[in-house]
Amino acid sequence: MVMSAIAENYDNNMTNKLIQKHLLKGTHEFEIVDDAVNIRIKTPLRLETLTVMLMVLKPEPVENGNYLEFHSRVKPDALISLRKDNPSAKEFTAFVELLKQRALAEYNAFLGIGN
Repeated sequence: MVMSAIAENYDNNMTNKLIQKHLLKGTHEFEIVDDAVNIRIKTPLRLETLTVMLMVLKPEPVENGNYLEFHSRVKPDALISLRKDNPSAKEFTAFVELLKQRALAEYNAFLGIGN
């Protein structure tokens, strides 16, 4: 029982967080926490942290070359850009699906619409 709970929690944490590494662009960490996505960009010269509220994201991402972008509901700008299939197609797809679901759920909750 305890092992299955640990395994379930491990799988859940792996889906909630995506770490993308690139030789030139550094490490980009995306973590879904409560009603937001925390973004941490680490390069040899700087560390930048950002928070994007889920309710402002359009739940359907847009392909842009090697990137999948989540745009704002307010402005037509990309708020989150993910390198496709990085670190693996399975991890990438799991994170994107969760992000889509959570963005829609948070927006519906904001509007008072039940799931």
